[in-house]
Amino acid sequence: MSGEKPEAAGDNGTEEAAGASQGKAGGKRGLLRSVFAVLIVYGLSAGVSFFVLPPPDPDPHAGAHEDEHAEEDKEPTRVTYEIPTVLVNLAGSGGKRYLKAGIVIDYTTKKPDEAAKRIEEKAAALRDALITLLSSKDQRAVDGREKIALLKLEIAEELNKVLFPDDLGEVETVYFQEFIVQ
Repeated sequence: MSGEKPEAAGDNGTEEAAGASQGKAGGKRGLLRSVFAVLIVYGLSAGVSFFVLPPPDPDPHAGAHEDEHAEEDKEPTRVTYEIPTVLVNLAGSGGKRYLKAGIVIDYTTKKPDEAAKRIEEKAAALRDALITLLSSKDQRAVDGREKIALLKLEIAEELNKVLFPDDLGEVETVYFQEFIVQ
């Protein structure tokens, strides 16, 4: 009897010890499963918010600063403007020789709307500058390819003084659509 009790006690003790170790192991596994499930849920949430949802709105104050500097950062726009035909008497001809010129200017600007408005406002001054410059030329000054090329440069320089004394734009090229000396 005394031999059976220790055996029974030993068996019960072994079963209890095995059950306790299984309970601890099951508890650790359950805890690991829970932590793993939470990490998966957070990972999926982060993935959905990153790939599916739209990005958050930028700082409302940042937009005002971007607008101020946006035009400074953008590339200049190339614009053409056709000047109405100009007819002038050539210098030193006594009114017997004249120049008829149809001119298109090619200018660059970072603010095309503002530049177009300025050209419209300065149309009379622009035309006056052209008439003054062209009527100061005699027939020799407008005869030949090289002299016409120089005249185009002079026109561009004069129009830049009238239209763009600041950094709003720059007349880069002058094209003659019509150029008649008679």
